[in-house]
Amino acid sequence: MNLLDPSVLSTIPPFDRLPQDLRARAAAALDIVYAPRGERLAEVGEQATGLWIIVKGVVREHLDGEGDVLHGPGEAVGASGLLAGTQPGLLVVEEELIAHWLPAHVFHALGEQYPAFLNFYREDLETKRRARAKAHAQGELTLLLHTRLSELALQPLPRLQAPVTLREAARALHTAGAKALLVEDEVAGFGLLTQSDVVAALAQADDPGALLEARRPLVALAASDDLFAALQRMLRHHISQLVVWRADGSAGLVRQKDILSLVASHAPLLDREIERASCIDDLQGVGEHLVELVRGLHGRGVRARHISAWVSELNAKLYAKVWGLVAPQGLRDTSCLFLMGSEGRGEQLLRTDQDNGLLLAAGVDEDMAGEAAERLVEALERLGLPRCPGGIMASNPLWRRPVDGLTDMIRQAVAKPEGEALLRLAMLADARAVAGRGELVQAMRAELHAQLAAHPTVLARMAAQVLAFETPLGVFSGFVLEKGEHRGELDLKKGGLFPIMHGVRVYALEVGIDETNTFERIERLRELGRFEPAFARDLAGAYDFLQSLRLAAMLEDVSAGRPATDSHIAPQRLDHFERDLLRDALRTVERFKRLVHHHFKLHLLS
Repeated sequence: MNLLDPSVLSTIPPFDRLPQDLRARAAAALDIVYAPRGERLAEVGEQATGLWIIVKGVVREHLDGEGDVLHGPGEAVGASGLLAGTQPGLLVVEEELIAHWLPAHVFHALGEQYPAFLNFYREDLETKRRARAKAHAQGELTLLLHTRLSELALQPLPRLQAPVTLREAARALHTAGAKALLVEDEVAGFGLLTQSDVVAALAQADDPGALLEARRPLVALAASDDLFAALQRMLRHHISQLVVWRADGSAGLVRQKDILSLVASHAPLLDREIERASCIDDLQGVGEHLVELVRGLHGRGVRARHISAWVSELNAKLYAKVWGLVAPQGLRDTSCLFLMGSEGRGEQLLRTDQDNGLLLAAGVDEDMAGEAAERLVEALERLGLPRCPGGIMASNPLWRRPVDGLTDMIRQAVAKPEGEALLRLAMLADARAVAGRGELVQAMRAELHAQLAAHPTVLARMAAQVLAFETPLGVFSGFVLEKGEHRGELDLKKGGLFPIMHGVRVYALEVGIDETNTFERIERLRELGRFEPAFARDLAGAYDFLQSLRLAAMLEDVSAGRPATDSHIAPQRLDHFERDLLRDALRTVERFKRLVHHHFKLHLLS
């Protein structure tokens, strides 16, 4: 018996992507089924017979090792079994069920005639996001940023064995028509000699047999990386070109000017604007340009993780420039300015509150450092970065200390791990040096890792914070929305971003990972075997998608003249596909919370 109006399937993924004739065939093949509470629809290991599209009721899917998932009205159950051939999990009716049932042979026939139908069920969250980004990405900028370096016509890069003379370098560059060359040394490894290096050497030495010293360490990427990664690497290392290694071991050169000539009409060259500033007033336009850059990248489909990485690199460069303008040279040489929070993790989406600190070498005049730190905070405030309401800034003596003072703070926090102490440990875990003596931050981080390794229960107390907020997803995969001021909305930060970010941070602290970026931490944890590859992909995909939704909300705030600090969104304003991805992302969050709870044995905490 079929009671389904064929047009209804046009609103149910992935039937909505079928051509009209195939959708009509699917509707004609559906039967309506009824099952009372407690009935088993499918047993583990039995042959998959069909797909249930729930009209009313709830079905519980139990997968060993992954917990239970509840499916409610509008959702389909049984696809995983149809793809595998046998049922991977037990399906039990949780609440009286009315559903439409599609036979297995029709399911597979639809997939054979229209592969995108089956792909919907095969795709994990990350793959779905890639497909959506590709479908909606428009404009040269997005195509460029996602172009692999292997697809470029790279500049030639001849290779010479060390030692290299001035004559040999000049001849190699001239013969190849190259801008740089690789120098291979059995002991020192590879280095780079640029055309500018050769010209400078020629100006200083008349002897064509003079030996040249190559630049090391070599800054390079694999040909499988994309142009965005190349621009980011150049920006981080203050260079204008880098080496690209091909799979066959050969190399080429990619230059910043060649890339930027293609994107200059889309994005202000903010790094140049920051570099050329000679006073704070010269930096006044950076904030506005940055918002326009982010808006343009987001509008063209560039992923949030790439936008935040770029914004964070520019922000770090801005901090370093401002510090150089307000602090005396002697202090800059005997201290380290560092960032924390989203800035320290390299995940800043737009200009947010300041989170910074200053580490001092032994013997530094602390009064002088305090005055310079206050000038820094004031200058950043003038440039549109508000003071941190919690006082996490270098102008606060708590965050402006010699290394031994900060390590004392770590020991005190570990000795009494509660409240503010746990917050301070989390902030320091994300510390990233941006100016001055980076080894001071490295020494602080080494003490942090050592203390946490000696007191594993502190990590458990930190991990417990992952469970501080409920995941805003109901038992029927509906969204749990807020009341009051944010009625009808959910908080992306509390409900999704924070649990992933902080949980990954605690895992990273447990194994002593130095990376501070959440995506890089996830990748390192995968490499170390702490996360299964598929789960690591899901977790990174969920974090990226939630960031993207938050960025859209922040840009809306900016357009309305509000501070870009809110993390609330209204799911009803998303399209059907976005709501589906949001459910997937929040399910991943909930799965990660269960993993954190189990791994850190949070049930044992008193």
